Amino acid sequence: MCEVNNFNFSASSKKFLIHMIGPDCTIPKNFSIPSASRSIFKTKTDVQNKNTLQDFTYISTIAEGRKSSVFRVSKPGLEKSTVLKVFPYNQQGTPSKCFINEVKFKILDHPNIIKHLDSKEEYEFEKQGEKCLSSYILMEYAPIGDFSQFIQSYRSIINDTIIRTYFHQIIDALSYMHSKGAYHLDLKLDNLLMGENYQL
Repeated sequence: MCEVNNFNFSASSKKFLIHMIGPDCTIPKNFSIPSASRSIFKTKTDVQNKNTLQDFTYISTIAEGRKSSVFRVSKPGLEKSTVLKVFPYNQQGTPSKCFINEVKFKILDHPNIIKHLDSKEEYEFEKQGEKCLSSYILMEYAPIGDFSQFIQSYRSIINDTIIRTYFHQIIDALSYMHSKGAYHLDLKLDNLLMGENYQL
């Protein structure tokens, strides 16, 4: 066993541990923490040659589906990398219902809710050489990944203090959403994302 200050953690991981459970907590010597700068999301590097994202610099693909595609991107003027969620127009040639629903949440401004940085209803997206009319939402990037992965990685040191901290963050965010007339209809560990300072 060893103290946090004497262990070879990254600066962000050490800051998290000291903040959450104190500088003198003991942990197994073989315990490791994933780097905060590494995403747990699977990426597809070959997508860069197939998709063209106007006005953005492609970094990686987070997810692709029938209703939307999610990319990690950077944009001139923004210091940190961001997430671009692209919604193809429907067969009637109008914006996706999913986009219309999600863009409503751009009014939310809370430290425990992913911020919408920008959105555009009409956006030309080139996918596998074919241009398609789409909409997009540009959002904050959560580099640590989802809460489910966090629990699996930190299971051996999670204590009552950590549990209470994240419980309060979840309740605070939900209370704020409800006060704005917004409701999360798919609340689960996989849909709770963590920012670079291990904040939900």
